[in-house]
Amino acid sequence: MTVQHVDLFHCLACGRVAYELHGGSAPDCCGQPMVCAVADVITDVPASAAFDAQVAGDGEEHALFAEMLELSQWCHRLQDVDISRSEELANRLSVLYQALIDQLEDPQCLSPQARADQHPVAVAASKRLLDQSKHLLASFARFVAQLRSGPSPFGNWAQICDRMDELVADFRSFVRAEHELARVSQSGGGDSDR
Repeated sequence: MTVQHVDLFHCLACGRVAYELHGGSAPDCCGQPMVCAVADVITDVPASAAFDAQVAGDGEEHALFAEMLELSQWCHRLQDVDISRSEELANRLSVLYQALIDQLEDPQCLSPQARADQHPVAVAASKRLLDQSKHLLASFARFVAQLRSGPSPFGNWAQICDRMDELVADFRSFVRAEHELARVSQSGGGDSDR
């Protein structure tokens, strides 16, 4: 198991997130220092989570997935807490949801888009990524609404953690679809074998 102590910073102007070693200075973005959103994050990476570790370490484009993993771990560390903490979780998810929307609205995010001259494998991968992004956004919106609207459909914190795990799985599927599109695009679409 690897344990890293990092701080999560958030740009209020563009929504970009960044991780810096704990205690370091805030990075600059959009001409101003980023805001520290979470300090001294402990990220546990079990050996069985090799994919998550690879994705979280892939750089800026997967910072949101890394933040999602951290938020899930935060939920699981809060055992036997009062369900009233759901508002705090809803607020943190809302920030992540908005950053995801901003990322998906970036024309570079879902590119290369399916074009008529692309190989059918690349077109199918592009469609899968678009479908996964729609599903992920809907899943985020539904979970935040469930946390904020009363009465809560969750009977205890364990049920919230279970729902959080489902959201992580949806996010993981999106990231895998993103990797698949990049892979088939780089290979010209002709390499359909995994």
